[in-house]
Amino acid sequence: MRAYNKLASLFRRLVPYRNREWQKSSVQSLTFWVLATFLIYKLVSHLGHGVTVNLTVSLLLDWVVYGINRIWIWRKRQTDIRRSGGRNIVVWALTAALNALLAWQVISRVGVVQGRALLGFYGVAMNPVMFHVRDKVIFAEYEDFREVAAARCRLEMNKAVNASRLLLMRTGGL
Repeated sequence: MRAYNKLASLFRRLVPYRNREWQKSSVQSLTFWVLATFLIYKLVSHLGHGVTVNLTVSLLLDWVVYGINRIWIWRKRQTDIRRSGGRNIVVWALTAALNALLAWQVISRVGVVQGRALLGFYGVAMNPVMFHVRDKVIFAEYEDFREVAAARCRLEMNKAVNASRLLLMRTGGL
């Protein structure tokens, strides 16, 4: 029972299912996964190259998702396109390599149809993580970042003051 409570608590923290932004993001993720899968199947049947088509469609749709997130889900956030777009580029670059490796390994081993299904399960598992990245990093308001930086600066200043006091105490003030 204890393990169940821990798992339920973790689930509630990761999946804010009562949050309207979470609901919109989940619907959008599901819609784009279905659209991407349809496009990938059609393009692979005409062009071949399952891994290349999967990566191209998936990575291009990431930018469409950013735009929809910006104008629909997080439209009330006070962050400009340059800042949120820059953060999105960083997150996209970090995740693109992982997604490319995963897609290449899965699709080359089990094929496009089964691989796309397995990648869909991975996407469902990563959906809460990516929601939190978009919520707390990509579309975070500038003031939030400034407050965090100020808190870190105060923490470092306090560490330096405490270290100098300790040094003065140990040396007797010399």
